[in-house]
Amino acid sequence: MIAEDEQRKNYHDLSGEIIGHQQAEKGNSLNFIIELDFKDNNWRIYRPYKKFEELLIDLSSDFALLPDIPPRYPSEYELSPQDVDDREEALDQVLQEILKRRDILADDRAIAWFEFATQGIKYPKIKPTSVTHVPSVEDNLTISKFYYSSDRGVLTTVYEDMSFLSKFGKMWSIIDKSQIGAYVFWRRVISSETNLPTFDKVTDKVYEQRVTTLLACPDMKKFFLAFDSGSILIINDVSEEGYNAYEEDDTIKLQSDRIMDMQMLNGKIVLISYGNALKIFDPIKREIVGGGSLKARLGDRNLHSLLVDERSSRIYLGTSANLMLIYNLEGNQPKYAGSLRSKNQGPIQTMHIDRGNLFSADGQDITTWSILLSKNEKLPKNTAVFSLPKESASHFEDAVVTSIANVSDHSLLFAGYSNGIMIVWNTKNGHVVSSFHAHSDRVTQISYLADRDVLISSSNNLKFWKVGEIQLDENDDEEESEETKATEEDLNKFDLDVEDLQEEGIGSEDAQKSKSTDAEA
Repeated sequence: MIAEDEQRKNYHDLSGEIIGHQQAEKGNSLNFIIELDFKDNNWRIYRPYKKFEELLIDLSSDFALLPDIPPRYPSEYELSPQDVDDREEALDQVLQEILKRRDILADDRAIAWFEFATQGIKYPKIKPTSVTHVPSVEDNLTISKFYYSSDRGVLTTVYEDMSFLSKFGKMWSIIDKSQIGAYVFWRRVISSETNLPTFDKVTDKVYEQRVTTLLACPDMKKFFLAFDSGSILIINDVSEEGYNAYEEDDTIKLQSDRIMDMQMLNGKIVLISYGNALKIFDPIKREIVGGGSLKARLGDRNLHSLLVDERSSRIYLGTSANLMLIYNLEGNQPKYAGSLRSKNQGPIQTMHIDRGNLFSADGQDITTWSILLSKNEKLPKNTAVFSLPKESASHFEDAVVTSIANVSDHSLLFAGYSNGIMIVWNTKNGHVVSSFHAHSDRVTQISYLADRDVLISSSNNLKFWKVGEIQLDENDDEEESEETKATEEDLNKFDLDVEDLQEEGIGSEDAQKSKSTDAEA
């Protein structure tokens, strides 16, 4: 028996291989002989092809990036010695991939399959556990944004129909009168039986237009909801002690096209629109006070994402072609500061800031930038790139990162993908420590609650995950992975100065002067 503390320091020491095969006692199947080693423990297990297949099918309901099982031979097919050798080699490759997955090895199904209990082996948990589930209000609606106050126990969710046909927006709502947008205010209730939170509806409303994003301003006791019609709805929080209540205040038409995102900076609301505009809205005056069109600067690119940094009063804009535009908010007017490129050519779908680092996602990768700059530095510096293992990337096909949350306290980076999968990286070495099916569709937002040590993710529903259960051992501090290292060549590719951008027609004087409404003019 191995002491648990000692075991957790060395659980990388598990190894195994298929060393041969033998005829099963019953039937015509073959049992493949698997020899396993863990420190001083050595044991053998015997598994036919069917048991490999059953394990992977069973695990696929929870885990992602699983190895492919080799195809079955027809029942009437008579295996040649070469067929058996090929099957043994293919199954050994499957075995090696599973043995790399410490999140799987801690699962009860793998524990039983490998007979760990007989050897006194208990792997530390890596995959987080979902403890609370908030269902969708309508089958066709996806949570586009949420806000949760753990202190007050208030959850706010806004919804939109993200199906293909709903992209026609107002036109589709005329063809099909089904509701394609909604908001819900929830009140937290702690279950007396499980001591876990559940949520009761306080108020809700559905619309024939999509609710694209939400901005909560607790200091102002207001919520701002944006629609694909270009309007925002202001909702006042009139709650009192022990009583939750919300009243609609006013609907303000800001523009004619979809508002994609809104964030608060220096007491103003920064928003971006589908028409490639960056605008500054004063919530007190209730009017646009700065910004304008970015079409001249963007060229054939489009805006995709927005992030603000309160510490530096900066605005970061992700575009459709791996270009990040950076603005400083001076008073009511955003001033152009520079641009950066990320690793791939895809759109920057989402960004996240945590403790002096900015994370930007383009395609399946996440780039990390240091935003703690010296006096002589004007633009963030690339420090790492988190990529999927090469053997795993093919499983994702066209799936891209759609949400990010960095949990510094646990050295973990969470990424939600458009196919509902969540990947967890160890930020110390860039290794993927877990990959699992978080939702059945696009993961629209991930947020970490440090005071509760809980992660919240949204899609067609909303889930709370226990992050503190994930245990990394001392060996997880080993050398940075090849996928994560930022080489000198990479660093040179990432940073573009203004002169480089002017060659592309971005940030040139002509572009700045071409439109009087340009945001930085």
